[in-house]
Amino acid sequence: MKKLLAVILALLSVAAIAAAAPAKPNILLVLCDDLGYGDLACFGDKTLHTPNLDRFAAEGLRLTSCYAAHGNCSPSRTALMTGRTPTRVGVRNWIPEESPVHVPRSEISVATLLKRAGYATCHSGKWHMNGQFNHPTHLALDASGALLVTDALNFRIQALSQDGAFLWKFGHQGNGSGDFAAPKGIAADAGGHYYVVDALFDLVQIFDQRGQLLLVFGERGEQPGQLMLPRGIFVSEQDKVYVADAYNHRVQVFQGAIATGKESTQ
Repeated sequence: MKKLLAVILALLSVAAIAAAAPAKPNILLVLCDDLGYGDLACFGDKTLHTPNLDRFAAEGLRLTSCYAAHGNCSPSRTALMTGRTPTRVGVRNWIPEESPVHVPRSEISVATLLKRAGYATCHSGKWHMNGQFNHPTHLALDASGALLVTDALNFRIQALSQDGAFLWKFGHQGNGSGDFAAPKGIAADAGGHYYVVDALFDLVQIFDQRGQLLLVFGERGEQPGQLMLPRGIFVSEQDKVYVADAYNHRVQVFQGAIATGKESTQ
């Protein structure tokens, strides 16, 4: 009985200590792009009304003597997430779309440190610490039923089985024929040919099932038959190739890998 009482007292003591320990505070970090120091009412602006941000300032911490690590988007975000001077990370300016510049996986972010401390973390909204983020992976099925995936960050095409098992891959980064810079769309025809759209090279490359380059078509420009930032691609049963041209806001139709000049302005 005495032993049982001692155990109960010990458990109650532990519970009391745990209850007395301060809870970890919730951390909410909101980054407003291109927001000047004097653009908020809580910092003296008399024209703009920013009641929600003013409440953040009233209930949180308001810094009055500090500097951003950089004057524009990508480097300042990089510094905020890594705690390092952005040039040391390799991000020296705003990162344009499709650029290979990115924050390396080896960097330790504030989210990583928070996870180690027991926090659950979440990112919502704009990232912009590489040129590929927020682009969905493009998928297609080939004649055998394999799932084809464009892996833009690793500059390759991968094939998976219907249950997700890895089958094969091909492609690598480069500037020559058969290389990838930003593979964004993929399609397959009944003959086992793979059509890969490269948004940075502004062209379509056709490969066989072994990953050997067969044909390249398309060139950069705004005229019919030319492409700028091509994304999606589809091959019909009649071997017509439909390419979504993001910059020119249109879909172009190619027949037998040769531009017909026919296009849809959807």
